[in-house]
Amino acid sequence: GRVGDVLRIEFQRQIAGDQDRRIISWSKVREERPTEEELQRRGRRRYCIVGSWDGWRQTHEMTWNGESHVFKVRLGKGGAERFQILTEGDWEDVLFPGEPDTPALDCQDVRNGPSDFAHGCNWLLGGSAED
Repeated sequence: GRVGDVLRIEFQRQIAGDQDRRIISWSKVREERPTEEELQRRGRRRYCIVGSWDGWRQTHEMTWNGESHVFKVRLGKGGAERFQILTEGDWEDVLFPGEPDTPALDCQDVRNGPSDFAHGCNWLLGGSAED
């Protein structure tokens, strides 16, 4: 396929007795010229953020505002939250600071790697008056 191709994907399942037959097929429906935004997004990496505000349970895609990727966080009862950033939402491609509880404004030692190395090394929001 090529950028802009619109495809129809069809899944069929037929169960007869102990036979379970599955068929997947696809066909090209038409071509659509991608929008300028789609073309720009295609060349830009996607970043997701995970943090303490929801118990590290969910990745949240950061929004591109034309200059940077952003995500808004409301500080919880403790007045501080911790976070890491996942490249393409992948736990094996984590951006994290070199030390635990690094102030979010400190980006001097940004590391990248699998989540085993990142465990416990989080940026801290709300830990100082500058946050």
